[in-house]
Amino acid sequence: MNNHQITELLKISMSSIKEIADVDMIVGSSMELGSAVVIPISKVKYSFISGGLDQQAPKPYVDGDYPFGGGAGGMTSITPVAFLVYVNNDVKLLHLEEASHSLETLVDAIPNAVTKIMNVMNNKKNLV
Repeated sequence: MNNHQITELLKISMSSIKEIADVDMIVGSSMELGSAVVIPISKVKYSFISGGLDQQAPKPYVDGDYPFGGGAGGMTSITPVAFLVYVNNDVKLLHLEEASHSLETLVDAIPNAVTKIMNVMNNKKNLV
């Protein structure tokens, strides 16, 4: 069982995934629209499954192996999530999903909130 069919099936499957996976799917090619340059940003998901089994038979084939059954399948999902826009010497990220924008706003607000809390704590120490 050194060179089993499942090994070959997995090798073929993994090489196919490497061919499919491309960074241009996440950060797309830039497009010029008048004076603006637009770059699409996408979320890419890959799902893949592969498996196999040796079928039970009354006796092995002549070479000593049982019949092999295997299969593989996969799926790619590409979802646009934002556009990076460069116009009038300004770069903007335009979100397509409001939830992503809200989360980004919350993350951006954390440093200011921490600074304000630290200032309040320091003021209370100075009063005591």
